[in-house]
Amino acid sequence: MNPISKQIAFFGTFLTLAIAPGLFLQTPSASATPICTVTGIQTGQLALRFSPNGKSRAGLNNGNQVVPIQARGNWFYVRVISGPNNRVTGLKGWVNSNYLYCS
Repeated sequence: MNPISKQIAFFGTFLTLAIAPGLFLQTPSASATPICTVTGIQTGQLALRFSPNGKSRAGLNNGNQVVPIQARGNWFYVRVISGPNNRVTGLKGWVNSNYLYCS
């Protein structure tokens, strides 16, 4: 039995999986999408930026929830889905992932 090599993308990084013939690789369901919560901000807000280290477009508070779309080093490109600062809901941008707790 020769394994079949498959590549999947996770936050822009390709992972190679070996799958033996006859085995099935399940696609994660929508509920498997990680949700991250802004945490650890002592003063001010977490900047939601146009680019990593770029100009800020908005601020996120502790408790704002985001869905990561892409990762680049310590930066996540995210979509804001909820939280105490609801004016930013729906916006996309880059945040420092050190201030996110993802589950």
